[in-house]
Amino acid sequence: MNHHRRARRAITASAAAAAILGAAFAVAPAAMAGAAEDTSAPCLANPMAAATPIGSASGYTIFVTGDAILANSELEGSLAVGGTATFGDPRGLASNQYPLYHGGIGGNADYTPPTIDGEYNRLLINRFGVNPDATKVVQIKAPSGGAPVAGAKIVDRATPAGYTFGPQFGGAGTTYFPAAGTNMSAQIESEVQAWNGGAGAATFATAQASFSSYFPADEGSDLLAQTGIWRTPTIIPGGDTTVTLDPSGPNRVPLSAISGAPKFRLDGYSTTSPLIVKVAPSDVVNGVLTLPSEVNAGKNAPGNAALSYILWDLSDLTGDVTITSYNEPVRGSIYAPDAHVVFPTEAQGGREFEGQLIAGDLTVLSNGKELHTNLFKGELPCASDSTTDPGTGEPGTTGPTDPGTTEPGEPGTTDPGTTEPGEPGTTEPGEPGTTEPGEPGTTEPGTTEPGEPGTTEPGTTEPGEPGTTEEPVTDDTTTQPTAEQPAATSSDSLAITGGGLPWIAGGTAAALAAAGGILLLVSRRKRSA
Repeated sequence: MNHHRRARRAITASAAAAAILGAAFAVAPAAMAGAAEDTSAPCLANPMAAATPIGSASGYTIFVTGDAILANSELEGSLAVGGTATFGDPRGLASNQYPLYHGGIGGNADYTPPTIDGEYNRLLINRFGVNPDATKVVQIKAPSGGAPVAGAKIVDRATPAGYTFGPQFGGAGTTYFPAAGTNMSAQIESEVQAWNGGAGAATFATAQASFSSYFPADEGSDLLAQTGIWRTPTIIPGGDTTVTLDPSGPNRVPLSAISGAPKFRLDGYSTTSPLIVKVAPSDVVNGVLTLPSEVNAGKNAPGNAALSYILWDLSDLTGDVTITSYNEPVRGSIYAPDAHVVFPTEAQGGREFEGQLIAGDLTVLSNGKELHTNLFKGELPCASDSTTDPGTGEPGTTGPTDPGTTEPGEPGTTDPGTTEPGEPGTTEPGEPGTTEPGEPGTTEPGTTEPGEPGTTEPGTTEPGEPGTTEEPVTDDTTTQPTAEQPAATSSDSLAITGGGLPWIAGGTAAALAAAGGILLLVSRRKRSA
């Protein structure tokens, strides 16, 4: 009987040792795989992202958080206005129509409209305003060339007072007009939203009750205010200034660095190396900001691609800012979240615009000049990732937290050969290999003292003995450093990119040591049997 119990205990101990060995070798590759999965691409963000609706793949050509007045000839692109959108002004073009096209007439058509409520959108306004001295019919035109069909939406459909929906005058679409109005009244008509017996009215409605709920928070100012991320391009003055970008990151120059000539040529641009031109309040002279133009026209591919990597940073400007150029259109994106941007009349130097715009308020009076779409495609390191690390001075490094560190008592924290109380291999009183005073020779074969090996039947275990069901301490690779355990520094590249590897070795060694102890015990028991 006693012999069988020893045999069963030997089998149980052997199984425990095998389990520990198996766990040790199973944990290592799994942990290494987890460590590999922790690596990720650097965080990048588009400073013009506030113009892109949540869930949309692309943004608006013109994005205005406040009020907008449009009195030029047309827009080839998309428009979003968070305040009141008024079309027409006596200072602008006298035409009674204001068409919104996709593009391809005078401007670029190689873009995708934004989406609102899961549908392509050409015009999103909070409310419609009317200037009785310069009324216009806003026309949402059907696209050509296979471009997506994009319609209009109005958040506040109770203003102006007395406005309603009806069939388009002379067409199958839907119009938003004064109830007693005519085809000459100020209105928004859409060729792409069929009236269909009145069903077209619902297509102008928004699912959200507010304009702002469709858009993310504007982080452009924070992105552009970063330090330590900027590269300096090579600038060669001449009839047309040549600006060759440093490909290793985003490039930034003050406006004064490239304003010596009316035009410049941009080379070496890419998503991660765009050109940011910082505009200071001192660059605005008598309320007017004059910008040089990139040599390529916004419509002419492939040269027009350069326009999507130029951003005029007006984030330090407030109040009215009249923007013009020397001779060519104003080209590139404009970020002016706190300014009232004015494109003046042609007599005052008003030009066409080819790019993307974010503004607090907007007034476009440039008569027969058009607004065209060249969306900004550059990206900057995320503000949270570009802090300078005191250990390296390099942007984008991680802080002191090391996800691969472990708390005291976890695998990998004890040197091989040392054990904590209660762990395998420890000689606590009553455990295998321990001899209480007076034990040697005091027990007859087949008898056992309480707490000694052989007191438990197979399937039952006492705390601390081999074969117990107590769970071993497991490692958590996301454990944060504590006051008792200093955090890894930025110089610990292993801890940053593969922090799990040190404890894998320590944990495996501990498991192997435990298994070896159990196997030695089994061997001794067999010999004594």
